[in-house]
Amino acid sequence: VDLWMAFIEPWDSSATPVRMVSPEWVPFVVCNMPFYTSLLSDFLRMACAFNRWISSRDLSLIERVIQGFSVGGLMDLLRQLERGLLDSTEKGPIDVAALR
Repeated sequence: VDLWMAFIEPWDSSATPVRMVSPEWVPFVVCNMPFYTSLLSDFLRMACAFNRWISSRDLSLIERVIQGFSVGGLMDLLRQLERGLLDSTEKGPIDVAALR
């Protein structure tokens, strides 16, 4: 989980907490969207499957993931990208510059 979170949060490499995903990271999120969406879905499915035997370490991993995805603007960006993917069959490709 730590390796996954380090990969999907490259903006969090400083000692100061990041409150908002800056526009310069939008292309990174776009290019790596499956690492945000698919792996989160797999992680949550796994966490739910093992909820009877959950330990404090497991809880800290879940908390780490929740904190990572709660960075301002990230969930909105992912929603926009998913909506754009669904609409792209009708409208054409996603305009990444418009998401910034």
